[in-house]
Amino acid sequence: MPRRSQALARAVFALLVLATAAAFFVTQRLKHSPTLVQQVMAYPFLSPYSTNGHRSAKLSFRIRRADEVTVSIVDSRGEDIATLARGHHLAAYTQWALRWYGRTDAGRVAPEGEYRIRVRLRNQGRSALLARTILLDTTPPRPVVTGISAPAGAPGANPPGPAILPAPGGAPATVSFDPGGGIKPKLAVYRTDVSPSRLVTTLPVAAGAARATWNGTVGGRPVGAGTYLVAISDVDPAGNPGSTPGRLPPAPRPGEVIPGRAGITVRYLGVQPPAAGADQASPLVFGVDARRAGYAWSVTRVGARRPRKKATSTRPLLRMRPPGGISGVYVLAAHTLTHRTAVPFGVAGPAGRPVLLVLPAITWLGEDPLDDDGDGLPNTLGAGDAVRTERIFAGAGLPA
Repeated sequence: MPRRSQALARAVFALLVLATAAAFFVTQRLKHSPTLVQQVMAYPFLSPYSTNGHRSAKLSFRIRRADEVTVSIVDSRGEDIATLARGHHLAAYTQWALRWYGRTDAGRVAPEGEYRIRVRLRNQGRSALLARTILLDTTPPRPVVTGISAPAGAPGANPPGPAILPAPGGAPATVSFDPGGGIKPKLAVYRTDVSPSRLVTTLPVAAGAARATWNGTVGGRPVGAGTYLVAISDVDPAGNPGSTPGRLPPAPRPGEVIPGRAGITVRYLGVQPPAAGADQASPLVFGVDARRAGYAWSVTRVGARRPRKKATSTRPLLRMRPPGGISGVYVLAAHTLTHRTAVPFGVAGPAGRPVLLVLPAITWLGEDPLDDDGDGLPNTLGAGDAVRTERIFAGAGLPA
């Protein structure tokens, strides 16, 4: 190799060594020098629809050298979408706080996602994209009451209908729920067979629990017989509110389906009459729910002064032969020590008559405010619901 080539090679090698050494010393200097932007703090969640104080994200920082500062919010593509400050003079080591309300420079709510903070220092000609992220979350949680189970051994507690209270011994029903992404579930009991729906009580929920209980009382006193719904509301970490049903107090629209199974029926005494008129050849069968208490009953023809039959019983199925005589409408009345009810039924006499009597049984059944499917809302034909033909009449029993 010529001497000139050897000298050039040595020079190049020497330059590489010097460059490497210089890079090493620069790196060491950067490692031990103060960070460009320091003491960065930012709340990680934000929602413009928050109900718990997170409508804006507070962020703060300081810089090690005084400068004219511009602060912007950056999306996942690295583009500025919102400018929080422009050309603000910031003294060295002065902690500065700003807020972002989740909106772009155009005033619109920014899309959901993670955002970062960019700090530009005009005099130094430098900028820093901070590592801290802010999650913009506008999706509400979807809490739902997944089921309500009556105490073991309680009559009439079979799904898919509502749980029935009271239970023997006053044992409570168990309300199971899924917070649906929320962090502070709240349970409230509404009575829904009245208009408008009425808040009855709230149920305590233990931290981290997915269940609560209710025994059908408020302040130690039993609530009235009727249809009840356990509503759940919650908020997520960003403060977005969510509830099931979506409107509280419950105000369902015709045909609306409420997720989950949140219904409780409070019943102290109820009777299910035959759906069709009886003839003299077939026995009458009534379902009686007296919560396992004894009851007295009587059968009286409408318009008559005295009952045709009467007795006492404790059985949930009451069987009898149809009253003899002419066709007509009869009333079965039943009572316990504390409650009473009465239901109509039709009987066809042994001989035909020139007048045909048509009983509006479908209307009686279809307008009775009972919860058939366990969603906590009365099912009636007037609301556009499908109703069962075998139903225990609500309240005092007799239709208007």
